[in-house]
Formats: sequence, structure tokens, C-alpha cells
Amino acid sequence: MKQKRDELNLSDKDSRLDQTHISFIDTLLKDIKRYKTLSTNTLRKLVLPDKTSKESYDELIQNIENLRRKIGSDYLEIILKRTSNIEDDIIIAVENKM
Repeated sequence: MKQKRDELNLSDKDSRLDQTHISFIDTLLKDIKRYKTLSTNTLRKLVLPDKTSKESYDELIQNIENLRRKIGSDYLEIILKRTSNIEDDIIIAVENKM
């Protein structure tokens, strides 16, 4: 992913990515690596084709922006807050055979 980020030339002034996008991408990476809350269907939209071109990057950036608008920039924080109060239970089942 670092290679793809470098290929986007984030330091260029004409880049369509700003700090909001970069922060959201970092949140996506954290989610994908550790929590896996996003559906496969959502993840398919975040794939850069092998044949990269300016249009491919633009489409990927647009998909990221649409996802950010849909689920919110702080979606992972909300999910983690919601699940922080859930206690882990261990259930042991014993089968009686006669």
C-alpha cells in the first residue's frame, strides 16, 4: 500500500488528496488490518486496477470520498466505542451420552 501511496504523488500540489482523505485512508488501513469491519463488497470498490492511469486514480479517490461520506470519517471510532462495553463470555457445552 505504501508503494501505491507513493505512486499517487501525495506531495504534488495538484493531488486531489488532502489531509482528510489521508487520515481516512489510514483509518481504512487500520480497520482492514486489525478489525475487519468492512464488507467484501465495500472493499472491492477500493481496489486500484493493475493498469494504472490517471483515470484509475481519480476513480479510486472518488470511491474513497463516497465511502467517507457514506460511513463517516470517524466510523471506526464509533464502532469501537459501541463494542467497548460488550463483555466477552466463554460458553462451555457438555454433551451427555447414554
